Amino acid sequence: MIFMKSYTGNWSIDHASHLGRRAGFGSTPDQIIVMTEDGMDSGVDKLVDYDPVDDSYELLVSSFPDDETDRGKIKNPYNERLLRGSWIHRMRHTGQPLQEQLTLFLHDTFVSEFTKVRNGIFARVNFGNDGSNPERQQCTSGTTPPDNQLRNKIASRLLREQHDLLRTEGHGFYRTLLLRITRDPAMLIYLDNRLNLYGRSAQENYAREIMELFSMGVGNYTEEDVREVARAFTGETLDVSCQRDWPYTHVYQEMLHDPDEKIVFGNSFNLSGNGEDTNHVINLILDNVSRADISPAHSVLPATSIYISWKLINWFIHEEIPIDHDGVAELAAFMYNTRIGNDNYNLRESLRTLLKSEMFYDPAYRYRMYKHPADFMIMAQRLLGIEETSYTWGASESLKLMGMRLFQPPNVAGWNHGNAWINSSNLIFRFNYADRLSKSNLMTNAMVDALIPVSVSNEQDHSGIIEYFRACLIQAALRPGDEAILHQFLMNIENMGGGVRNRYRRKVRGTLHLMMTLPQYQLK
Repeated sequence: MIFMKSYTGNWSIDHASHLGRRAGFGSTPDQIIVMTEDGMDSGVDKLVDYDPVDDSYELLVSSFPDDETDRGKIKNPYNERLLRGSWIHRMRHTGQPLQEQLTLFLHDTFVSEFTKVRNGIFARVNFGNDGSNPERQQCTSGTTPPDNQLRNKIASRLLREQHDLLRTEGHGFYRTLLLRITRDPAMLIYLDNRLNLYGRSAQENYAREIMELFSMGVGNYTEEDVREVARAFTGETLDVSCQRDWPYTHVYQEMLHDPDEKIVFGNSFNLSGNGEDTNHVINLILDNVSRADISPAHSVLPATSIYISWKLINWFIHEEIPIDHDGVAELAAFMYNTRIGNDNYNLRESLRTLLKSEMFYDPAYRYRMYKHPADFMIMAQRLLGIEETSYTWGASESLKLMGMRLFQPPNVAGWNHGNAWINSSNLIFRFNYADRLSKSNLMTNAMVDALIPVSVSNEQDHSGIIEYFRACLIQAALRPGDEAILHQFLMNIENMGGGVRNRYRRKVRGTLHLMMTLPQYQLK
């Protein structure tokens, strides 16, 4: 191993800050100092070895009221916009930042869209089933009263459950995650496998996407494999019983499963009962060496190990690294050949290897990735200690306008990354959000004034103001031209007259706004 061998070079502030930006949402200057002193192994291990459930965050949210305030909607989101705001709040406040960055990666991999999930739920659920409106209720033996938001609420619950699955299982075993997402209610609706029932025309959407996007990648299976996998997945459906208050939970129905022999990747099987065909297909997918003419590794390693390793490297190292790069093959070999207990494909250990690798710390990749909108937003909030006044409206809509509509990716393949995040429209909304953060209701007078004398010696300390935001937001030397612009900007405010403290506050807020518009802040 060359690219995935453990990094043994000098460990500096630059390396620690790079780790914080890529494996989370940035680290504060104080956190960077601690990571630098503790060393790479400790820094990576503290990020990677998080608990499946973020107890401190869950305790925080449990203290929120059950009402229609912003905090109440964070606790109980019931539509797409509120779901988005709820997740923004979690990213801002989590003590386990890699967990949320990895959940973003998995959300971009196992895509489900709120609109289609909602549309897959009966419109009549809004009428209820408690007998209070028998003319409009399909059945009247349930317990649910009329509620014109119930369809939204069910969709929101299903997507929150899917998200909890990605969050808690995300750095465990990929086999478990792939099997559970196959039976996840939101996914059963989104990719139509709930409609894949024996006796009807096969519904092949999920069978195709599990191989193309969730595991193997294009070019590693045939159309016949798609048809046979779809047959194996018959009977994996949903309980939508009105009498049971529309639970929309997974159920396996044997009578709707195709009982005949299937052949996938040349392997014949017919295990039938209790979803065993589904389990067997997942195992076949994870072990199949396609020998496709994509890379040399495809002749010796399963396509899934290569594809998932490539996606991880594209997310955490650089979005343009090709799938035939030797580093991808090295990580794939580790992922497939390393067994933890009785299984391989352990995402936690694969991430540990990636984040400690020579390739990860290669200077060629530092400040070479464009921040996705969540990075842009959350890093500023966390590194400056700014608290949003409205996560479920202001922040939620801002993230959407920047191009990252969480819970509503553009298509089943997720978002386009890299410079696709930076266009004239998206940049305007990024700069608008920088302006939002610099307002006095977010960057408060108390926060601004508290910088004196901790970070800024006095109101005329222009170099101190610039250095404070540089150390928090940029974490690298400013380009000379940018530094000159910032100094001139501060001198212009100084020359405008008015009270000293008011001029100082305008300088601080203006520097925050301007710093977030610099090309350097768009990179990580």
